Amino acid sequence: MPEELSRKEEQRGTRNIMMWGVAIAAVLFVALIAGLVLVPDGQETSSVTRATEQNSGANAPLEQVPPAGTHEDGYGNSKLPEGQQ
Repeated sequence: MPEELSRKEEQRGTRNIMMWGVAIAAVLFVALIAGLVLVPDGQETSSVTRATEQNSGANAPLEQVPPAGTHEDGYGNSKLPEGQQ
């Protein structure tokens, strides 16, 4: 290996290194874009089940059974007794 390289030889070597770097970056970029476009959205998963601590407050599911003491009006809505409205 020569101790002193001419300016043109240094530039040629730097150009070769830079071109390999650009080529590798381009291949990685194309692979990333192809992976995002061609890969399916995801796999089907099982339905989510709720833990008991999630069934309170704003996260609670809607009641399926009306509370005790209510009666149903003619339209299917649950109503409280007259004195509790």
